[in-house]
Parts: sequence; C-alpha cells; structure tokens
Amino acid sequence: GAAPLTLCDCPGLVFPSFVHTGAAEMICAGVLRINEMRDHAAPVALLCRRVPRQVFELLYTLELPVDEETLLGLRRTGEAADPARAAARPLPPSPFVTAKELLDAFCERRGFMQAGSGNPDGPRGARLLLKDYMAGKLLYCHPPPDLAPEERLAFEDEAVRTMLATAHLARKRGDREAREAAAA
Repeated sequence: GAAPLTLCDCPGLVFPSFVHTGAAEMICAGVLRINEMRDHAAPVALLCRRVPRQVFELLYTLELPVDEETLLGLRRTGEAADPARAAARPLPPSPFVTAKELLDAFCERRGFMQAGSGNPDGPRGARLLLKDYMAGKLLYCHPPPDLAPEERLAFEDEAVRTMLATAHLARKRGDREAREAAAA
C-alpha cells in the first residue's frame, strides 16, 4: 500500500512566533507582503535555492548563464568540490542559479529596465517572480526534516520531476527539445 501521509496546516502568521526566520523566509511564506519588501535580493536568493534553473528557463523562456563556480564543480549543497577531482571528472552544471543571474535574465526578457540607466529593474522582476511563487506557479516542496542526505536528494529530485511534468512545462520542454534537435 501507499505510505501514510500526514498533512499539517497552520496559519502563516503563527509560524514566525515558533521559528526564528528572516524576512526572506517570511516573504516566501506569505507572512510579509511582497509589495512592501525592502530587500528584493534575499527572497529571490531563497527562491533560487529552492527552484532549479531548468524550471526558470522553461517557464520564463530564459537562457541562464553557467557561472565560473558551477564550471569548477560546485555541488548542490554549495560546497566546492576538490579542484583536482573536479578537473579529473567534471561535475554536471549546478541545477541552481544565483539571484543576480535570474533577475538580470528575467528583467531583460520582460523588458523591465530602469529608466535612464538601462539597468535591469531588479525589484520589479523580484515582485513578479515572488508573486508567481506564492501563486504556485513555481513549486517547492519542503522535505521532511529527518531525512538522510541520500533520501533528501531523492526527495528533491522527485519534486523537480513533478515540477517538470506539469502540463505547461512539459509542453515547453518538448518544444525546446524539438528546436534543439532540428538545429543539430
């Protein structure tokens, strides 16, 4: 049979009194209002640690860069790999993106640029990304706290497969693969 499932629901305003969290966590939990946030970088950085780059690329039709740290073989946990081992057997690109990379690409794609300077309008892009996250357009599943590292990775991989299997992203991924095959 199926494994037992326990669902706990709690009003968002009760949560901060039990757990010490920062403003970024409270914004992503819906406790603090997105339109009233003062720092847009921290909540987007949290979002970037939760949602893999592939989901952002597919959902928003973005081409996100692979940074130098990723090329050196940073692991999912953010710990740098042994350079000698990384050179001998390169790791796959990090599945995650930085907040700056995401906001720059997202704002450029949407035309969210600051008047006068022509720089990306990070706060505007952040508000839209965070609203999509709050609306469930960007999925994140909190793993149970007592999972072993291997079980945690399996849980996160299953969550990513679930995200990519949604009808909208599956269709976009199929379209993208077809374009890549035609170009090859």
